[in-house]
Amino acid sequence: MRKSSKLTNHPVEALDGAIQSFTAFVRSLPAAEMEPSSRESWGPREVLIHLVFWHEQYARIASAMARDKKPFLLKGSARALNDAAVAREINVPIDELLKRWTRAHERFSAVARSHRASEIRMPLRVGGKAWPVADLIRIAAGHIRRHHAKLQNRRRFFEIRTKAWR
Repeated sequence: MRKSSKLTNHPVEALDGAIQSFTAFVRSLPAAEMEPSSRESWGPREVLIHLVFWHEQYARIASAMARDKKPFLLKGSARALNDAAVAREINVPIDELLKRWTRAHERFSAVARSHRASEIRMPLRVGGKAWPVADLIRIAAGHIRRHHAKLQNRRRFFEIRTKAWR
């Protein structure tokens, strides 16, 4: 039987890669594109806020559970929590958001790589499903990649459209 390289890598490595790729994308954008979106749909700033918010939640909950503490869970729908986070953080500088994401990821990764990770089932909000850490890592990595691809595709669409009008 052939060994897959994916089987030898820790699941956190996929999450590391998704975060690094999204961070590089954000840093590559002109400052004007990182301004708050004037459209109803989220732009790069709002998506970054959303991703940082949830990663900070993952880190906080995982850290508490790894210490056998009951984590404080947020109440509300995912949409309401996302909207509140974006409204609250909309004017936070991009560099600060990226630093917070890095710190949260370091904390979450430390738990995910620990011997306790297989024992932890993480609910993300009151009444929410409790996820095994490994599953949550895969879900988070895919979530980041989907947001990244959507923003890249939207950016390409507007570039093509802008060139057509010149």
